[in-house]
Amino acid sequence: METPSTQITLSTIPLGGRLLYRSKTTWRVAVVCRVAEDKITLSISTTAGRNYRLHRAPDAALSFDGRIPYLQFDPAENWRDNFSVYDLRW
Repeated sequence: METPSTQITLSTIPLGGRLLYRSKTTWRVAVVCRVAEDKITLSISTTAGRNYRLHRAPDAALSFDGRIPYLQFDPAENWRDNFSVYDLRW
């Protein structure tokens, strides 16, 4: 018999917390910038140096790669293969 696993959701990430988000083409870093009862706002950086905001439900499912949280994405893929590069100097 399997034990039920606890599903970790976006509402567990504190204000200012970072996670990975899958955009249309790449994986990007997102920051929780506003928390409300019905939605959580994420600020996402682009490779052009701009930011945009997305709203997600507080019960959106998270997964972990070690200690790195990311929003679940179907179909499942390895985020390291398609992570966006912001600054090549580092």
